[in-house]
Amino acid sequence: MRARSFIVLALLLAPMASQAETVVRIAESVLVAPDQQVENDFYAAASNITQTGSVAGDMYAAAGEVTVKGPIETDLTIFAGRAAIDAAVGDDVRLAVGEATISGDVGGDVFVLGGSLTILPTASVSGDVYVFGGEAEIAGAVAGSVRGRVEQLRIDTTVGGGVDVVARQRLTLGSRTEVAGDVQYRSQRELVRAPEAVINGSVLANDLPAETDEPSLATQLLPSLIMLFGSLVLYLLARDFMTAVVTHSLTHPLRVSFIGILLSLVAPALAILLMVTVLGLVVGIGTLGAFIVVLALSYSVAPMVLGVLMWRLFGGTPVLQPFAILVGVCALQLLLLIPTLGTLIALSLSLIAAGSLAEITVKRLMAC
Repeated sequence: MRARSFIVLALLLAPMASQAETVVRIAESVLVAPDQQVENDFYAAASNITQTGSVAGDMYAAAGEVTVKGPIETDLTIFAGRAAIDAAVGDDVRLAVGEATISGDVGGDVFVLGGSLTILPTASVSGDVYVFGGEAEIAGAVAGSVRGRVEQLRIDTTVGGGVDVVARQRLTLGSRTEVAGDVQYRSQRELVRAPEAVINGSVLANDLPAETDEPSLATQLLPSLIMLFGSLVLYLLARDFMTAVVTHSLTHPLRVSFIGILLSLVAPALAILLMVTVLGLVVGIGTLGAFIVVLALSYSVAPMVLGVLMWRLFGGTPVLQPFAILVGVCALQLLLLIPTLGTLIALSLSLIAAGSLAEITVKRLMAC
């Protein structure tokens, strides 16, 4: 199950290698006016993002609320509390949101991880719909299949493929439902099916136990989301400093690794020695506190280093940016699936980040 959860994360954060120059906007509020056109990929991070123009490439957005009213030529990826998509998307839509509404046409698949999803009758999906979360209502036509794991799911439209879902509380098929393939579901309750609903295949039901010890997908992804949030906050609050730390990490990896190892061994021992003496108590507590802060920050800096490194390996410009952070978080969590080796790589990245943080901080303090 843990492996499956990070495969889900990988699909959501899959990097798209591109040589084209991208447009990046980071602000309190981001607006793309109706008469504006983004010629390539578009990246945005803000409290509120409204896109009413057009994007000729991919769009990646991280915000409290995202509204898309202008066409997206290829993929759309959103991390937000609320997302409303009222425009055509040429390829896939990937959402990690609390609440999502789709009312435009989607040329590829729809992948949603979140609290609720509503696909309105005005929408259509040319591919499959994958939904993981709380509640979902699909009223727009789906050319492919519907798959996922939710608490409640209502389908009231045509489905060109089949339905294969876990709906813990209830699966409902409305009067407009027409499924070309099989309907396979697991639920604690029987299927609720309108008399007018048409299923051309078979209905295969499996009971779902009322209680299960298996952790939910959201629970397993929580560490990754915490890491992502911490990294993005650091980036937004101290962009220049974080860029300097990441650049220094990749420029002098051996040196900062040594500093990180030395810091991990010496700082705790020095803090303990100082705290056993009356005069050194305050200094010892300060040393221990600074060490803990560096360790906590290295947890969020490590995915930045890995993300920029992967960006460089794929031929892109090695610049710290929100999408590089997303890639780094995904890659780091996938590495942790590899026994022993993955843990060693993650530990090495943390030591590199800690060493670079310490060295850059000391240099800037000495320069003051």
